[in-house]
Amino acid sequence: MFAIYYNLTKWKPYIGNKHVIVRTDNTGTMTSGKIPRNTTIERWLIELQDMNYTLERIPGKDNNIADWLSRHLGQTKDSEEVLLKLKIQPKQELRKDYKEKQE
Repeated sequence: MFAIYYNLTKWKPYIGNKHVIVRTDNTGTMTSGKIPRNTTIERWLIELQDMNYTLERIPGKDNNIADWLSRHLGQTKDSEEVLLKLKIQPKQELRKDYKEKQE
């Protein structure tokens, strides 16, 4: 749950009121509304109430990107290149979006 909270709040200035789909293979996150939570998680959920997001469950076997990253990152010589692509691509897309909205 912390990963979802952290990233949604970090990207909030860029997301604005746009709808965001958060895909996870973590079953506990999907059932967070049905089980007792501690005060920290309650606070995170309260802060996220204003955001327009939906949680979607992806079975672990179908979550190929996360699976590959968790198993291979740092173990292959192209790990650094993959990380660079992952870091650069979103920034370029955000800049492109921002420029288009300014025009």
